[in-house]
Amino acid sequence: MNSATAESPSTQLWFDVRDPATGAVVGRYPLHTEADVDAAVARARDAGTWWAALGFAERARRLDRWRAELTRGRDDLARTMRQEMGKPLSDAKLEIAMALEHLKWAARNAERVLGPRSVNASLLTINQSCRVEYRPFGVVGVIGPWNYPVFTPLGCVPNPECSCPRLWSTPATPNSSVRTPRPSRNAGPRPARCVTYRSGRTRCTSSRPCRS
Repeated sequence: MNSATAESPSTQLWFDVRDPATGAVVGRYPLHTEADVDAAVARARDAGTWWAALGFAERARRLDRWRAELTRGRDDLARTMRQEMGKPLSDAKLEIAMALEHLKWAARNAERVLGPRSVNASLLTINQSCRVEYRPFGVVGVIGPWNYPVFTPLGCVPNPECSCPRLWSTPATPNSSVRTPRPSRNAGPRPARCVTYRSGRTRCTSSRPCRS
């Protein structure tokens, strides 16, 4: 059975995750408080500053290394998805493959799409140079759906090449989130821990990144 790994949750309330086919308990997770979410946002903000300073080339290398780690753990993750939300094993493996392809695209194309570039000036400003740059908004909350617990969150994580830090929350499928391989020291973004909550905590969890 899986259980939460978040750092010292302040809540004493927990909830069970059950296999929809058998009803057996396959995970147990805490109901995080507003203080837990605030702390996670602060960690994510620090991680985002560090990640943005790496630059496009280094972020791409780390995303490629993380993708390799995800590939090695894909069979175990697919079994977790089947156990937690009833998805056929073949569909779970297809979803993971889609997520891996998205990470690959982000690593290859982020600088081309989002890197600084010069643009043409108007006739009135012909003697000036113009430049477009994209800046991260800040901490972003990613709430994963029950039916695509890996692809949808991972589809958001690398955009734009993870320069925006993410809080990854999967209230209906926390096992799939926890079992998704975390980046090692030299791969992927520095992990900001997932915040898992039930529907009753949605308002406090989603409002915190909006004010970050």
